[in-house]
Amino acid sequence: MCVNIPQSLSQLGLLLGYLAAVSVGGYTLGRASEILLGRLQARVIGGVLLGFAVTLPEYLFALISTLSRHNDVALGSAFGGNIFLFTLLYGVLFLANKSASTAYRGLMFDVAVLGSSTLLIFFASIINTLNIYVGLALILLYALFIACSARGSDDLRRENPVDSLSTRSKFESLGFLAVGLILTVGFIHPLVNQVVLFSSTVGIPPLITSFTLVPAGDELPELVAMFTLLKSASKRNTDTQGSQAAYANLIGSKVQSNTLLIGTILIAASIVGNPIVVSDKYTWFTLYAMVVTTFTGMFATFSTTRRSVGVLLIVVYFIIMGVSVGLGI
Repeated sequence: MCVNIPQSLSQLGLLLGYLAAVSVGGYTLGRASEILLGRLQARVIGGVLLGFAVTLPEYLFALISTLSRHNDVALGSAFGGNIFLFTLLYGVLFLANKSASTAYRGLMFDVAVLGSSTLLIFFASIINTLNIYVGLALILLYALFIACSARGSDDLRRENPVDSLSTRSKFESLGFLAVGLILTVGFIHPLVNQVVLFSSTVGIPPLITSFTLVPAGDELPELVAMFTLLKSASKRNTDTQGSQAAYANLIGSKVQSNTLLIGTILIAASIVGNPIVVSDKYTWFTLYAMVVTTFTGMFATFSTTRRSVGVLLIVVYFIIMGVSVGLGI
């Protein structure tokens, strides 16, 4: 196959530009959370606020793909996002985290919801019932997650009252949050489109792109936000709190991905008359890999801080990507 090198380089330049914009968006979202850190429960900041913000681009991408009747692209992005997070991002977090305390018990409910939604998706795929009713069940799990997080925050504030944010801090936090959302939402879809266009030019199958390159773009804000939380906490000598917020960010975003995102696309697919079915070997592989890596990440959240495990998770990510490319070609 003949590749147009000048065209490929031009598209690569656009790709890197979009990546830079999304990275800045992730950084500003992390700054918004840093301002709130210490005023609200780390679980609420990371798991709900920041988790929703960085999941929004992935959510919109999957929804648009489903409405366009590209269910395989939507599932590839959703499953690939979980695998990317619980292997590569978790591995990086293990390597970068200086705090020895990772067993943040405030995440127990979040992890339970994540595990329940993962099993529901898995067994519904096996018996071929990924329909509107499963979608509604996942949305109910999401509502339960939000309600429990809000209640936990209220209980904590009653037990440990803190000073309210100053007017300047409020505007600063809102400003960072607005800029972060504008950049991530505004540039994530041009980034995804550019990834697909660049991949087509150099001969990468679109099916591979939806599972490998698309999640890398969608999850980039989470990586930058995670480093921002760890760095800011280290400067303030609150490493443990920063670690908790970073873990809550990653866990919370995948809770929302498994419940709100997948629940919505199941409902949308049923409404447009194109129900989702896991049938080909590639999609089955991504589903199995998603389930295994999700439960591995859940276990690692409370059981280990060793950097060797972080290295192993990163290696596992590249093994999964290699196998997926082999299946898809």
